[in-house]
Amino acid sequence: MKYFKVFIVIFLITFIFSKCNSKTSKEYFDDAIQKLKNKKYEEALKEFDWLVKKFPDDSIAAKSIFEIAKLYHAKLIPNLSKEESLKEAIKNYKKVFYNYRNMPEAEHGLFLAGFIFANELNNIDSAKYNYELFLKNYPNSTLIQSVKLELENLGIPPDEIINKKIHGLDATKN
Repeated sequence: MKYFKVFIVIFLITFIFSKCNSKTSKEYFDDAIQKLKNKKYEEALKEFDWLVKKFPDDSIAAKSIFEIAKLYHAKLIPNLSKEESLKEAIKNYKKVFYNYRNMPEAEHGLFLAGFIFANELNNIDSAKYNYELFLKNYPNSTLIQSVKLELENLGIPPDEIINKKIHGLDATKN
């Protein structure tokens, strides 16, 4: 009888823990989004990260990694320098591209990696590489014109680009 009681207790504990950990990927994602709305960014980051580890083959994992990248891009994770945060954003945007290439987040992630390199880190070579990779992988994207415009203006300060447009000196017309 004593062993039976021990067995019942173990069974109940196992059952309770299995129910506690039986959240779906969508429930994890929704919880993380709620944490974002409540400005609990580090908690949201952990929730997204857990989701990706627990459900790596689920399509919602791509959305989660993209959300992680956005958190870093917006510099919402404390104790990181601006450059460290941007590099983490790029790493995660590219992770979406390399691991979930056919998901919409992959296309946007690759564009944003190039954008950060070009416009926030002033790393023209890396920007060019990412934009060209984008053109190769997403030739029919709605972002193609933006990518081409970024490539045409790599390394040119924003005020010069504006002056070109204002004074009709658009390089695409010459």
